[in-house]
Amino acid sequence: DEICEALSKYSSKIAEYKQQMVECDQTCEELRGEIARLDNYDTDLRPDARCALTRRPVAHADEAFYVFPSGYVALAGPLAKEVVPYLTAPQRERVRRLEADLAAARRARGR
Repeated sequence: DEICEALSKYSSKIAEYKQQMVECDQTCEELRGEIARLDNYDTDLRPDARCALTRRPVAHADEAFYVFPSGYVALAGPLAKEVVPYLTAPQRERVRRLEADLAAARRARGR
């Protein structure tokens, strides 16, 4: 009886893991579709668009900005300050390296 019970529990666990894998596969497919859709996403930026975080105008800002499908616009610096605290240590280090690379590229271009 103990062996049958153990096998039954083991079988139940396998079924649970299998269901989780199916759900993960579905989520991945949905994300792939969303990414593909966003690859072809175009939007118009209003001339008076303002950063959702600082309310500063973005059209003539001397800083990169992001336009999201929701219509929100955010300057790169304020967005990074908002997001970086939620990243893992390796992700924060990657952001730091990318920012340093971008700064070096700007200096090299004379900006």
